[in-house]
Amino acid sequence: MEKSYRYISYFFAAFLLFVLAAFFKTYFGLFPHFGKATYVTHYHALTILLWLGMLIVQPILIRKKQVEWHRLVGKASYILFPMLVLGYLLVINQSQLKEKHLDVFAANMLDVPLFIVFYSLAMYYRHKTAYHVRFIILTIIPFIGPASARIPIDSLSIILVFLASLLIFEYFTNKTYKPYLIGIGIFTVNLAIVAYLFLGNQPLLQKIWGLFWG
Repeated sequence: MEKSYRYISYFFAAFLLFVLAAFFKTYFGLFPHFGKATYVTHYHALTILLWLGMLIVQPILIRKKQVEWHRLVGKASYILFPMLVLGYLLVINQSQLKEKHLDVFAANMLDVPLFIVFYSLAMYYRHKTAYHVRFIILTIIPFIGPASARIPIDSLSIILVFLASLLIFEYFTNKTYKPYLIGIGIFTVNLAIVAYLFLGNQPLLQKIWGLFWG
């Protein structure tokens, strides 16, 4: 792993703390009964915690030269990835069945595809470490919106600052911009589609919503 990313685990750990703090009032702080949380909510939370835990552990394994363990955990992500996507879809279904929220649905249309695309790119470049690491870092973007909404702070601003920080970091270190530029392009296109649906064509968004819960 590149020297500049040797301690990326600390960043992932800080992000995990951010998520725990964001959901403390509505979920984690309600331990052990968790209020009215359902099994779907527990499943969703567990898969996200496992994912963030994996992001923390993987760079440590590389730093400790535990390559075989790193590969084993990486292969386990092939199972965790669809489990996490399923958790997202189940909790979206649970939320929309309870009460129709077009704004939340629109945000979900941004988050879920981003996670799928960034993980897929990371796995496609699994033998090209520089690209693999950077696309894995981008997989946290879909978690920023739901977490920041609970604080609440503007998630778009956080994501833009995050992406800008990654580019600035690359400027002063490895100058491997391509994965982040691809990520910014994918994020921008998805955001434009969602913004068009929610701000410019809500009747179409209503129809899409109706396909699932009409």
